[in-house]
Amino acid sequence: YAQYGGCLPLFYSEVLAASEGVGWRRIGTDVKYGPTTLTSFTLTFSFTLDDPGVCAGTCYLAQAYPYTVTDLEEHLAALEADPARKLHFRRDELCRTVADSSCEVLTVGAETNSAGATKPCVVLTARVHPSETAASYMILGALEFLTSDAAEAERLRERFMFKIIPMLNPDGVRYGRTRHSLAQVDLNRMYNDAQEELHPTIFHLKGLLDATERLAMFCDFHGHSAKHNVFAFGCPSPGISAGSPLSSPRAGPARVRTPSLGGSPSLGPSRLRAPSLGSSSVGPSSRLRAPSLGSPLSLGPSRLRTPSIDSNASPREPASSVGGNDEGAEELRVAADSREFVELLSSISDVFTSETSTFTAAPKRASAGRIYVHRKYGGRVLSITIEGSSGGLDRGPLSGFHLHTGHLLAMGREFMEALDLFTA
Repeated sequence: YAQYGGCLPLFYSEVLAASEGVGWRRIGTDVKYGPTTLTSFTLTFSFTLDDPGVCAGTCYLAQAYPYTVTDLEEHLAALEADPARKLHFRRDELCRTVADSSCEVLTVGAETNSAGATKPCVVLTARVHPSETAASYMILGALEFLTSDAAEAERLRERFMFKIIPMLNPDGVRYGRTRHSLAQVDLNRMYNDAQEELHPTIFHLKGLLDATERLAMFCDFHGHSAKHNVFAFGCPSPGISAGSPLSSPRAGPARVRTPSLGGSPSLGPSRLRAPSLGSSSVGPSSRLRAPSLGSPLSLGPSRLRTPSIDSNASPREPASSVGGNDEGAEELRVAADSREFVELLSSISDVFTSETSTFTAAPKRASAGRIYVHRKYGGRVLSITIEGSSGGLDRGPLSGFHLHTGHLLAMGREFMEALDLFTA
């Protein structure tokens, strides 16, 4: 990644997919991006096809790994078709969108525990910004893990009820917007002023939050086009000055290194494997099969290592300072401890870093989801944003590599593992 000076474009060939099972892969040299006028920017790069026959079919270029409305629909249908997973979640419609599409909300876990008491609720959302496809892969990894039979997933379903909105701006995704909705606004700046007719998904998400009796956590998954790594935006809280980055994480569980699939540290092209629900190749758009924590999916040559998603990986023990068994420990700790959750997540992930995570509540972002929830509930709800770079990593064991869909799926799983440890 670093040797190319930034994010390489993605390339997909129908000929290579059909003949060799090669999906999306990073390509190009001499990548440059910068202003050409006061109001416009230009991306330039060089790319030469070694085999002219590839041009016999359609070829696609993309800035990020695609994930469409159709992909989500197919993935949710596949989850429903799995008898074991179907037992753990329910699909409902949050609302209809401006274009009369369905915005779905998934419920994982019962509302009450075995004693009949209402459980704390964790609300997860993604794709409020259509172009940030990293968000879909992270929330997809979280959903796959949460509906699995892993011991951590079973504990989380016992402790919490989860409300998951995997695509908060389906109109924007369907009609090719970058950051806005069909109403030409950034929906993540409309929480203070959401109108049902113009911003229905935000309006009804706020209604869902209001109707939640014991809201414990709100997390919005995003992609980021300017910063490296996966990191968090949190809210200011006692013990840290607003805007200060985390630079000295407190002690947490020992970092578990996830090995490269294939074991080679080489930057050269290599066949990568990533989890899937059974597809043999990754398609260019709506035919993209949703990845899973199950069988392998060939994603073609690339210049990065993908973390193993091996269910037999070494168990991670919670640190003695994490969690507790005091009365009310079932509730997530208030926002004052959001830094601890971020540090814990950093300690178990090779792609997430607490070092570039920040905790601010800038006035210009007062109507963003994270800050809206933090202020509305007086800091009693752990409210954060998880950002996945559309480029790559500049620190940690995978520094110098692009982020791959396998990394992002694993990030969703690790988010849930961290939540299990945090509330142990």
